[in-house]
Amino acid sequence: MRGDGADPMRARRPATRIAVVPGAGHDVHLDDAAALYGEMAAFLG
Repeated sequence: MRGDGADPMRARRPATRIAVVPGAGHDVHLDDAAALYGEMAAFLG
């Protein structure tokens, strides 16, 4: 998702947390697994 593509989701669900992983594309789990893990760990608390 690029740019303001997440804005409609946030508008429907204000508690939505948006994370951007620089340099990662659609397959963020392949592009930067460590960043994805960090975001998931932060979300799960």
